[in-house]
Amino acid sequence: MDAMKYNDLRDFLTLLEQQGELKRITLPVDPHLEITEIADRTLRAGGPALLFENPKGYSMPVLCNLFGTPKRVAMGMGQEDVSALREVGKLLAFLKEPEPPKGFRDLFDKLPQFKQVLNMPTKRLRGAPCQQKIVSGDDVDLNCIPIMTCWPEDAAPLITWGLTVTRGPHKERQNLGIYRQQLIGKNKLIMRWLSHRGGALDYQEWCAAHRANVSRFLWRWVPILPRFSVQSPPFRIRFQSMRLPDCCAAPRPKW
Repeated sequence: MDAMKYNDLRDFLTLLEQQGELKRITLPVDPHLEITEIADRTLRAGGPALLFENPKGYSMPVLCNLFGTPKRVAMGMGQEDVSALREVGKLLAFLKEPEPPKGFRDLFDKLPQFKQVLNMPTKRLRGAPCQQKIVSGDDVDLNCIPIMTCWPEDAAPLITWGLTVTRGPHKERQNLGIYRQQLIGKNKLIMRWLSHRGGALDYQEWCAAHRANVSRFLWRWVPILPRFSVQSPPFRIRFQSMRLPDCCAAPRPKW
């Protein structure tokens, strides 16, 4: 299974644009309701990913509809064609419940899967582009980020693609989930997760044991599927190793 090569979001967007799967919007568009309306109509029409380069009141661009079609989902997994998703599913099923070969022929048939697994270890970096500009302490101002208000009845602006790493006191595994985070202040967010989700369960167990919040946010983009547990590392989906630097505020997850 040949995989498309890209290392980060910049590479991926360049690839999408080359294939006509990304459109840039240079006109000013308001993150309060307007961007969502445009993105929603584009999604329903099977349109491209949208990069809003000039959100009103902000200097940071907004990317929407990144995985709005099966083709871009396949590309996000490093595959050139949607038909390859079936093979991706087979490999994920094998990794979840691996079985020893039942004979020489079965071993020969499984060799491609074993080869892909060998290419999956995490590579540790000393630095990364995501750490070129670090904001900390009193300088943190979430109001500088074009956090969108998506729908008229939303309580507040919500980060919709925030990656949250948690580990409860009674589990060896770490959980990586995508949960909405509601803006409530200059440097404050609250989690909007369902009580039965992995991150919420970790939080409940931690509160019962220590009365403290163990959540940590992973503020960088990585090509993973929603709610993919760290127990089954996300880099497996792209059949190549994931390059990770140490976190500036917390130890790197043991993937």
